[in-house]
Amino acid sequence: MIDQILTFLRVVVPTQIERILLAIGATIGGWIALGLGGFDDAIKILSAFVLTDIITGACAAWKQGKWNSRAMYRGLFKKAFIYVIVMIANGVDNGLHLNFMREACVMAYIVNEAGSVLENLDRMGYGHLIPAFLRRGIEQLKEQKKAQYEGKLGIREGEDSNNE
Repeated sequence: MIDQILTFLRVVVPTQIERILLAIGATIGGWIALGLGGFDDAIKILSAFVLTDIITGACAAWKQGKWNSRAMYRGLFKKAFIYVIVMIANGVDNGLHLNFMREACVMAYIVNEAGSVLENLDRMGYGHLIPAFLRRGIEQLKEQKKAQYEGKLGIREGEDSNNE
């Protein structure tokens, strides 16, 4: 019986390298949690939408034959930057003794990620499952985005961007 207990303890108790890795992980996780203002429901929901967007985006790219690892890494970098912005908003809230910047930022990113997931579902060929009012809203946002992009490039309406 004592041998079984000792064997169990040898298996359960981490080795020296495992303790070091656990300490590093706990430190990094603690700093991230502190920066984000904790892992509350809002951050969990945002993370679920970010993960869903990554998965559906990868599936859509694969299905369309446009898989590109460089684009994937760029997308992952953008997703990580979402959390940096949330950390900045949390810092502003803490510095100014407010309690709405972080929440507003998180909610805005959740809505943005939800729209991106819907776009990815449409690109995957499941657009017919998206309600009509959401499809219209996505189309309006795409048109606004295109108009902003063309405005930045100096392209006037009716002008062909391929002509010199």
